[in-house]
Amino acid sequence: MSTNLDTIKNKKIAINVGGKEHSIYFDLNAFAELEETYGDLNGMLAALQGGSIKAVRKFLYIGFMHENEKLTEKEVGGWFTMADIPEVIKSIEEAMCLSLPPVEVEESKDPNEQSPVNPE
Repeated sequence: MSTNLDTIKNKKIAINVGGKEHSIYFDLNAFAELEETYGDLNGMLAALQGGSIKAVRKFLYIGFMHENEKLTEKEVGGWFTMADIPEVIKSIEEAMCLSLPPVEVEESKDPNEQSPVNPE
C-alpha cells in the first residue's frame, strides 16, 4: 500500500469558543500526544466515539496546542459546555480526517468472487 502524502490536507477546522474563533488541527506532534494516551489510531477513535468526556477534552486540548502550547486541559474544558459536545466531536473528527491520508480499498481481482447478495 502506497500513501500519497500530497493527499493529506492538514486543514485547520474553525470552532467558535465564547465569541472567539479557534482552530482544531492535528499535526504529527498532536498524533504523537494522542498515541501516548490511547496507544494507536483505533484506540483514539474508540475513546472519542465511546462518548468519554475526558477524551473529548483531551482531543480538544491537543487539537488547540498549535495555537498556544501553554494551554491546559482544564482551561480548554472550561471553554465548552455539555451542550457543545456533539458539535465539538464533529469538528474533532473532521480535523482528524483531514490530517490523515485516505484509506485505499483494494478491489478483489478474483473473477470467481461474487458480490454479497441483498437478502431483501
